[in-house]
Amino acid sequence: MHPFFTYGFLAPEIFGFVPDQARVFYLFITYIPGDVFIGAVSALLAGRVSRVVT
Repeated sequence: MHPFFTYGFLAPEIFGFVPDQARVFYLFITYIPGDVFIGAVSALLAGRVSRVVT
C-alpha cells in the first residue's frame, strides 16, 4: 500500500492525527515514476501469462 494513502487516509483514522497536506502531495508525486515503471512491467508480464494460459 502506498505511503501517501496510509499517511493521508488510514493513519488519521487509526492514530487520530491531522495529516500534513504538503507531505501527502509529496508522497503522491514521488511515487508516480515508480508506479509507471512497475505498471509497464506488470502489463508485459500479464500479456505473456495470458498468452500461455490461452
